[in-house]
This record gives sequence, structure tokens and C-alpha cells, in this order.
Amino acid sequence: MSQGGAMNEALAGFWWFEDLSLLMDRGGHVLWAILVLSTVLWMILLTGARRLKDAEKAWTAATAAPALEWATATAASRRTAAAEAAWARVIVALLPLLGLLGTVTGMIESFETLSAAGGSDPGGLTGGISAALLTTLAGLVTALPGVFAVHRLERRTDRLADKVRARLRRFMRPSCCRS
Repeated sequence: MSQGGAMNEALAGFWWFEDLSLLMDRGGHVLWAILVLSTVLWMILLTGARRLKDAEKAWTAATAAPALEWATATAASRRTAAAEAAWARVIVALLPLLGLLGTVTGMIESFETLSAAGGSDPGGLTGGISAALLTTLAGLVTALPGVFAVHRLERRTDRLADKVRARLRRFMRPSCCRS
């Protein structure tokens, strides 16, 4: 048995793999770029969420009087999470634009094909338009959940920073004014 046949046999249980491969072929290079960027987006978001969860655990484990090391570590975690959220926002903004780029390039290719055929094959044009719109759909579908995830990560980061500030303010007040 050939090596390609063994690979096909091994992937036969993954019916979706062939469908995904056909889909990616229809979308072209732009769809691959969208796939890579959306993978990077979710890696950033999941890493940021894990880092923030660790900082929140450290927060709950902290004593009533914050130590300088704890406040510094929490601030560093917050800065890192904010930087990750900023990169995620950039990727979320790029995904629909990449989808639009794929649509425009696909439409140009479709019209060039129609022009080369002398305008005699409108069926080829509709197939090309369908494939071109696939990238817009992919860009939007990958960006929309990212918008919500970035927003949630930023809100969690802001809430943690507010808690740290409030605790440090209480700690810095003179003992006569603490409640």
C-alpha cells in the first residue's frame, strides 16, 4: 500500500477532514490566512484568560495587607493581559478585512474567467462568486466570537485592576481612617 493510501485510510474516520480540505481549497490563500490568524487569536485569548485566572487566584489567596511583591506581580500580569488583549483586538479587526480581500480577489478572478470565456459561461461566474463570498463569511464568523472574547478579557482585567487599586488605597490610608 502506498504512503498516500495509508494516509487516506487513516483519515477516513475523519469525514470532516475531506470537507474541510475542499472548503479551504475553494477559499484559496486568503482563507488559509484567516484560519492561521483565527488560531493565533484564540491562542492569545486562551493564554490571556489562563494568566488572568492565575492572577485572580493569587488575589484571593492574598492576605489583608498586600505585599509589594504581590502588587508588582499583579500589575505585571495585568499589563501582559492588556497587551495580549490589544493584539487580539488587532487580529479581530483584521479578520473581516481579510475576508473582504478574499472576496474582492475572488470576484476579480471570476470576472477574468468570464472575460476569457467570452462571457459564454455565466455558471462559472456564479461558482466563482460563491467561492469568493466564502472568505467574507469566514472572516466574519471568526471575528464575531473574538469580539466578545476580547471584551470579556478586557473587563476581567479591568475588574482585577480595580480590586488591586482599592486594596492598595485601603492599605495606604492611615490606620485611624480604615474601616
